Amino acid sequence: VGLPARGKSYICKKLCRYLSWCGFNTKVFNVGNRRLHGVTPHDAHFFDNTNQDAKAIRERLALDTLDELILWLNHGGKVAIHDATNSTVERRKSLLERVEREPGIRALFIESICPDPAVLAQNIQMKLNGPDYKFMDPEVAINDFQARIANYEKVYETISEAEEKRDVSYIKIINVGQKIIANCIRGYLPSQCVFYLMQMHIKQRTIYLTRHGQSDFNLSERIGGDPPVTLLGRKYSIALARFMKQLCPAKPHTESSTTSPSQKESNYFASSGDELFTSNSSGFQTGTATPDPTPMTNVSDRNAPLSVFTSTLRRTMDITDQFDPDEYEVNNVRFLNEIYAGSFEGLTYADIERDHPLEFAARKRNKLLYRYPGSGGESYIDVIERLRPVIIELERMQSDALVVTHQVVLRTLLAYFLGIPLHEMPTLVVPLHTLYCLKPQPYGTDVTRCKLYLFLLVHEIDMA
Repeated sequence: VGLPARGKSYICKKLCRYLSWCGFNTKVFNVGNRRLHGVTPHDAHFFDNTNQDAKAIRERLALDTLDELILWLNHGGKVAIHDATNSTVERRKSLLERVEREPGIRALFIESICPDPAVLAQNIQMKLNGPDYKFMDPEVAINDFQARIANYEKVYETISEAEEKRDVSYIKIINVGQKIIANCIRGYLPSQCVFYLMQMHIKQRTIYLTRHGQSDFNLSERIGGDPPVTLLGRKYSIALARFMKQLCPAKPHTESSTTSPSQKESNYFASSGDELFTSNSSGFQTGTATPDPTPMTNVSDRNAPLSVFTSTLRRTMDITDQFDPDEYEVNNVRFLNEIYAGSFEGLTYADIERDHPLEFAARKRNKLLYRYPGSGGESYIDVIERLRPVIIELERMQSDALVVTHQVVLRTLLAYFLGIPLHEMPTLVVPLHTLYCLKPQPYGTDVTRCKLYLFLLVHEIDMA
């Protein structure tokens, strides 16, 4: 629900990406896309409410899209998002009446209100690159789009007390998450939507993701465990920290930190139990316990240029030695630990194939759902569940963050930020000694993959 250029499609895509990553089959149904395929012209007059012919077409398009959405839900879909203005009580009432005829389907309206002129101007500029205006003179396009907004403003009706009295479930998002209002939120999924949308903002930042440096187990092709890094892995830790300090130089600090990195974990990540395992620049080229998803303490509200997150395993914590805790936020977090292989910890896949052929075959059939045997053995789905608090914190943070983790966890994080389907996630190639630089954007996430030149540090480290 909302006027044009209020970020509705941005919210739809973002929520769809999160719910899909959480395992819910989710799809966006955009009324505007249906309009573009069937009706011309699309100038501002088409959106004038006094244009009765155009109004009838727009109402029909909205209901046709809803019918398509319902058909999809009835054939295996879990969450469907109707992306449209839905800007009048009359329109919303007609949508609800249609949905109420379908058993097992509940409606939740999400209204985006954006009175901030700066955000609105930015959204309007983005609209000029859309299918309605990308081939039009920019000045003509702006005038037409502003006229379209004016037409909607004449009839726009925000969700009000009248709809509240009918127990309409809704979430109002004001100024891209600055204020959230929720009504009649019942059930797990609606509450998760509220919780996720509360973290939303549009401030520019970069999220850096990488695996640890090479470990002894990488050389011997063993899984799990808590091995130290090799000399090459140590070089990567030093090179990575050096580069990150160039990108995010420390600010002068006024008081010394008295808390060690490992002691900070409980300050940031709230868990429901204690059973998670604790077992342009030189030198760069571009190229089972389930945690309660509770918001974490404000890491990024501190005056640090970069928040560094590692797992609690030695091969990632090696990086923490390179950052002064008085200058950078350094946090060792068990949610970032590698997938736990249960009774297969420390084995090679050749060992598993030879001694446990049925388990080897089961994993090969479905890596996503396969859970390692033995106490605490995990699957990719288990890793997604324990990473949800990490995703929430990374979404909430408004400053840069570096996450140093492991192969399965890195695949899982990349799948979220890049919108990669879950069935493709277990086969993502994420090599060692590679840094992924992610820049969240309104249309998705820009990613740059970078490789450090480790040989630049060979002489210095060998002499250490």
